[in-house]
Amino acid sequence: MCGSRVGGSRRVGGDDARRIDRVGVVGAGQDRTRPVLRATRFGRAGRGGTGVGATGAGPGPGGRGHPCPGTGAGTPAAAAGGDLPRRPRRRGGTRPTAVRAGARLVAHLRQHGQRRGEPRPGLPGVRTSTGGITFQRPSRRPAPRPRAARSRPDQVPLVTVPFSNRRAELAALDETLGPPAGGARAVAVDVLDGLPGVGKTAMAWQWAARVRELFPDGQLYVDFAALRDQVTPLTGPGGDVSEALAMCLRSLPGGDLGMPDSLAERTNLFRSRTAGLRLLLVLDDVNQPGQVRALIPKGPGSAVLATSQNRLRELAVHEGARLISVGPLDEHGGLELLKDRCGAAAVEAEPEAARRLVELCGGLPVALQVVAARLVTDDGLTMAELAAELGDEAGRLAALALDGEESEVSAVLGPTYRLLPPGPARLYRLLGWLPFGVFDAGVAAVAAGIDTGGAKRHLRVLVRASLVEAMSDGRYRMHDLVRLHARERAAEEEPATEQAALAERVGGHYLVLTAFADRALRKERLRIAPLADLLREAADPFAAPGGPPPLEWLDTERPAVLAVLRTAVRHELYTLAWRLAEAFTVLFLVPPLPRGLAGVAGAGHRGGRCGGGPRADAGGAGRGHGGRGPAAQPAVAPAARPRRAGAGGGGTGAGRRPRRGERPPRAAGLRAGIPRPVPRHRRSARGRRGVPALPRTQRTGRGDPRSGPRDLLPRARARRPR
Repeated sequence: MCGSRVGGSRRVGGDDARRIDRVGVVGAGQDRTRPVLRATRFGRAGRGGTGVGATGAGPGPGGRGHPCPGTGAGTPAAAAGGDLPRRPRRRGGTRPTAVRAGARLVAHLRQHGQRRGEPRPGLPGVRTSTGGITFQRPSRRPAPRPRAARSRPDQVPLVTVPFSNRRAELAALDETLGPPAGGARAVAVDVLDGLPGVGKTAMAWQWAARVRELFPDGQLYVDFAALRDQVTPLTGPGGDVSEALAMCLRSLPGGDLGMPDSLAERTNLFRSRTAGLRLLLVLDDVNQPGQVRALIPKGPGSAVLATSQNRLRELAVHEGARLISVGPLDEHGGLELLKDRCGAAAVEAEPEAARRLVELCGGLPVALQVVAARLVTDDGLTMAELAAELGDEAGRLAALALDGEESEVSAVLGPTYRLLPPGPARLYRLLGWLPFGVFDAGVAAVAAGIDTGGAKRHLRVLVRASLVEAMSDGRYRMHDLVRLHARERAAEEEPATEQAALAERVGGHYLVLTAFADRALRKERLRIAPLADLLREAADPFAAPGGPPPLEWLDTERPAVLAVLRTAVRHELYTLAWRLAEAFTVLFLVPPLPRGLAGVAGAGHRGGRCGGGPRADAGGAGRGHGGRGPAAQPAVAPAARPRRAGAGGGGTGAGRRPRRGERPPRAAGLRAGIPRPVPRHRRSARGRRGVPALPRTQRTGRGDPRSGPRDLLPRARARRPR
């Protein structure tokens, strides 16, 4: 390399000159530097470059005094395109013009240039290098564009129909998730749980619209029901949670930038991005605590409102979440919904039919909405006609559909049912065949043919899924429309003979319990059904310590017993029907007379007449309590005609006619609790044998007409001849 330093400055030549030519020197003025660059360009002759000697200033290649003669621009070597020979280093002499021009350029840059490393204004990519000379270098990546301001997320859907109910639940949400009393607060978590179709989602949307201004950084919404449909087995567990986190992160500042792949990393990034924000997250249709736990923001004052069909107790224990149960509408709420959809005039025109519709729908908002839609869209359809159509249980679900589509109730209950494990799913189907909606764990165990412990475990799963409601007295309740959906599933998935077998199992269960209660109340009363062997194999729950009072149990289970009686007759379980009716008539002896016992008498009468009622000599045509078919012409069951139990030969008691000289059992009618007219000649006969005179209250009809005969029964027994 040819070059020298003069006065501390470097003389440029040879390769250095070619390097500077390639990079380019930039001075204060572009026009002033171009002549300098041309003057300092050492090149090959073939490229049209001229040496320093061409300027006439100082020695140069091909010039006078150059130590390498014959190498100028006109020499053969230069014409051949070879490199010019380097000049020998000189210790003195006049500077070349290029060196002087470079010195002036350096001085100018030092005077007008910037500090090292700072870009010059108007010249992108210019940096200052050693010696105060700056070079223009091409930028490796384009300058980032200024990002547009990200909009505030407002993703919760809007309720487009009138919302006039759920005042108590909305007030509870205001108390927990509303504005804090003393400034900043921790993140609040509330979970709305309840039956599918009860209106949890609409209530969450309504509350989010009311408190929109309380969350200045936005509202995020995630529908886990839609995410569950998108997740495939290849995504593995937690795929819906991971996708929900990705959706929320895209809506927050930062977007997709640095989006990790793993669930744990996305959870951490979500916490980091929400640390300084006040957000509301509405999570719809969650079914696992982890879905809520991963999406709890970190910003103070934020809130999470989730809806779930499951009772997520783990969130209440670990995250301090408050569980708010949402039940069906009462009569007033159901009528308000119909007024909102159909108009107040239509409801006031048919008030009784409107109440009947609310009752048949069980206050379930999704069913009431279908009813309102049918009333509005079907020309000429009245509330009374629709109530009559829904009165048939067999076609009620089909009537709760629009344009022949799938029933709305089946549509909202179907996803929940499909998520049940096999054992609870089978119990759910069989419970649909029960003729009543309130039952205990023992009845559920008998219906499914399993032990009581297994039935309790399955019931806990159903309660968690909000398909069955646990009551405070230890029993369980099933909504009428849910029971019809379970019955629909059972008809499609269970064997054809299972329904009759279930009716026989449940009927036998109630026969044993009713017979024990009957003997606990009236141990010595006349009975015809031979149940000694059946009762000997069972445990008496009323005799156990802490057992239920028999009278209270009979009164509580009266609707279930009547339903079992009707079901037994429908399935031709006649022997079971008359035996259960006879045992249940013990309520005739206990005042006040419960309403509905006429159904007991009717079922027992039909069962005894059609299915082998009691004979005086054999005690019945069918020995098993579940016998079917008219095996013989029976006598009338005692419950059918309380005044006369039957007429048969042999035996004792009410099953035969009294012999000559034997006193007829006139007290049988009194024992049955039914008042009988007292002959006039006996009203004042105090010394005669038989029934003594009635008090004035019984003669005039005042007071309880059954209390007198019951109180006088011991005295009539005492006067009976021995």
